This record gives sequence, C-alpha cells and structure tokens, in this order.
Amino acid sequence: MDLPRELRDVLLNALRVLPLTFDPGQREALEEGLRTGTLSDALLEPLARLVTESLHSGHVRRLHGPHTEAAVRQLYRRLPPARQLQEQLRRLSGALAGLQGQALQQMNVSLVSPCTYLVTLETDQCRLQIEFGPEGAELRSLELGV
Repeated sequence: MDLPRELRDVLLNALRVLPLTFDPGQREALEEGLRTGTLSDALLEPLARLVTESLHSGHVRRLHGPHTEAAVRQLYRRLPPARQLQEQLRRLSGALAGLQGQALQQMNVSLVSPCTYLVTLETDQCRLQIEFGPEGAELRSLELGV
C-alpha cells in the first residue's frame, strides 16, 4: 500500500507518541514503511492498529485538524479490518431490512462486557439480538414467530 506524504508524517508522529505495543520488529518495519511511503501486506494489520488508535484517541484531530482526520478515516476504510467490518455491517443491514413493515414492539440495549453491548429488537413477527463490540457488529440470534 502506498501512502501520501501528508499521511506518512501524521502517522509517523502518532507512532512515536501513542502507547501501542507491537510484535518484535513490527514497530521498526512500520516506521520504515511510513518513512518510505510503501507498506507491505504484512504491515497492514499494525498500520490498522495505529490508524485506529490515532482516530480513537483524538490525536489526529487535535494535532492536525478535521481535514487530516478525514484523510486518515478514508485510509482506515481501505485497510483489511475496516473492510471486514464493512462486510459485517452489510450482512447486518440485510438482516435488518427483513424487519421493514413489521411493528416494533420492544427494544432493549444491555451491557455484555466492557465495550460490548447487546441490542434486542422484538417485532410482531420476530426477535433478534445484535451484539456490538470492539470487533464489530454481529447478529447473535433470530427467532421467528415470537
């Protein structure tokens, strides 16, 4: 993956200041890839972790502003973890589309564990549970004829 100079400098700065741990050699390889602007496929997972933490912590927006934050978000959407999450959300949207026209009778959100929540939707025809957590969203159960 090739990165423009603007993003390389932003992410190099983030790599130096954010408290992230990597497997042996990954930090150095990631730093070298950010310096040159070319990252191998093997570095996409560590890059995704760096980009995610840069966005979650507010580091990018605070130091570089909303325009750069938007560029980093766009980069994030190109990385494998984001593409996997987009696929999960596409499947979830398909499941939710099946609820159109049904009368919503009950909705509940409950805590499963830190950063993980369970949304229960009950209609006149079904009950479904969706778990939202750090790894994305997943349809946990679907009961028909409730």
